[in-house]
Amino acid sequence: RTLDAAVAIGDRMLEEYDPEHGKPINVEGRSGIEGFTKLYQFTGEQKYLDFCHHIMRSRVEKEFVTDVLQFGGELFRIPACHSYTVLATYIGILELLELDPSCPQTYLEACELAVHDIVQKRWNAVGGISTSEHFKPDGVLGITPGDRPNEACANAYFMRMCLKLFWLTGKPE
Repeated sequence: RTLDAAVAIGDRMLEEYDPEHGKPINVEGRSGIEGFTKLYQFTGEQKYLDFCHHIMRSRVEKEFVTDVLQFGGELFRIPACHSYTVLATYIGILELLELDPSCPQTYLEACELAVHDIVQKRWNAVGGISTSEHFKPDGVLGITPGDRPNEACANAYFMRMCLKLFWLTGKPE
């Protein structure tokens, strides 16, 4: 039943965001990659994997891969995105890499650089990686209680991302 519900939702999104006749992928749609990789894994239907690539071309490649590589990380530059959504998108990219070896190597490079950016520039004294649910510019760690410096969702997604990177690369870092 759960899979049937997921397929129904996925198919509805495919209709609404059809690459030829649908609406453009919006900001919130970026993190949908992970869900569509799971639909592909559980159903084997190519349309779900194809939709992942559509999301990548539409919104994610530029903002999460090209720009991140160009700026040496700087996740705060990704527009209109909560930190946990950024990390959920990167988890989706890693899932896509695992399913489709024809993906560009830059996808993996951007994921690794994102982790490096967080560890080197975003991790604050209380263990948080974002401030008020967003990645902030270098040096702005937001360590007052009003800044909400330890948003748990971002940390949980970060741990998942690091684990997924380890499984894919075997690198213990």
